[in-house]
Amino acid sequence: MRWIDTVHIQGDGLRSSAGGTILIDPQDIIWEGSGDDVFTDGADYALVATNSISLVDVVISSRQVAGSGRNAHLTEMSTGDSGNITLQAPDIELTNSRILSFATGTYNAGNVTLSANYSVILTNTQIDASAVTGTAGNTAGDVVIEAINKSSTVLDDFLPVAVKDSRIKIDSQSVIRGNDIVIEALTTAGVRNEFLEDAFDFVEHSVHDYISDLDGDLTDVLDEFLGLDVTFGVMQGFDDVADQFAGSSGADFLLGDAIPFDVYDVDSSVQIDGILQADGDINISSSAVVESTVRTLAISGFYASVSVTSADSTISIGGKAVLEAGRDITIESIVESGVEHEKFHDLFGDEDPFAVWPLDLSVGVGVMTGNNRIDIGEDVRLTAENGRIDILANTERSASISVSGGRSSSAAALWHW
Repeated sequence: MRWIDTVHIQGDGLRSSAGGTILIDPQDIIWEGSGDDVFTDGADYALVATNSISLVDVVISSRQVAGSGRNAHLTEMSTGDSGNITLQAPDIELTNSRILSFATGTYNAGNVTLSANYSVILTNTQIDASAVTGTAGNTAGDVVIEAINKSSTVLDDFLPVAVKDSRIKIDSQSVIRGNDIVIEALTTAGVRNEFLEDAFDFVEHSVHDYISDLDGDLTDVLDEFLGLDVTFGVMQGFDDVADQFAGSSGADFLLGDAIPFDVYDVDSSVQIDGILQADGDINISSSAVVESTVRTLAISGFYASVSVTSADSTISIGGKAVLEAGRDITIESIVESGVEHEKFHDLFGDEDPFAVWPLDLSVGVGVMTGNNRIDIGEDVRLTAENGRIDILANTERSASISVSGGRSSSAAALWHW
């Protein structure tokens, strides 16, 4: 049996009275068609969906006006304060639509919030929370558009690849007005992998072969999952250590027949081609943050594990976009990557069947790639009337390896970005 929890809205609109609240909360909201609008007459309004919200040719207004219908809510003077409007779903898409909470005269506008996990796409859409013909005591509402994708996972096996992203796109025909305007895309991924390496089958081969296999596997993984055509030769620096480990006899040992890889790819993007007009501040941010921690419980011997993180954050303000703020404009792109390896040796103590090996050696390889970029087109206009304009791109990376236990534990690490 399959259940589909979707609301299709058509008809002569929805109405509430001032002070009330309208809430619609299914899995998917699909709302299409001229005339299928909602007028709350000052009440707060919320659309909440488990999966997605899609509006096409819809007007949602929390204004209080004397008349009725679209034209009245677009043009008439306010007769009371406007309510707040909230849309919340993992994916939100608005096409040819209007979200109206502005107010005129002595009345106050309402706030507008579009809160998604993955994407917000605006096409030929107007969001207006302004204070039109404002007077003393008449305030505009804030507009917040966010795509916040956060994940934190504890695993007991290695992932081949995990991809997380968030994006916001505002096209050239869209207009946003309000007091403070906040546009934020954020993707964060934290994974802690607790792995018992003796779960692998063991085969007899030399440490040098093991190192060579690791080098080749790393190159293949980066090509397959991230499209990076590079040959690292990353393990060549460990040859001397392998000689110390294996001894001059070049003897073969029982080593894990698989090399664990953990690949995490996070992306965050904001694209603005339209018009943003704020009485206060405009804040635009994109952040991609990934942290990979590998905690390995290993029998004595030679072991390697690999963490690959890719973090991309981009902000594009193009076309003939206009950003006008009464105070400050801040545009910031952030990339943060971290890799940590924790190795624990000698699980068997004095009964270790592999205690004949002269050295416990752990290798943690962290590969961190990423892109941090802000593009502002030559026809874009930025105006901070009574403030400043800050354009910032910040990148932070960290890496560490620690080893404990065993008779003579050693650590070697190589980080590349």
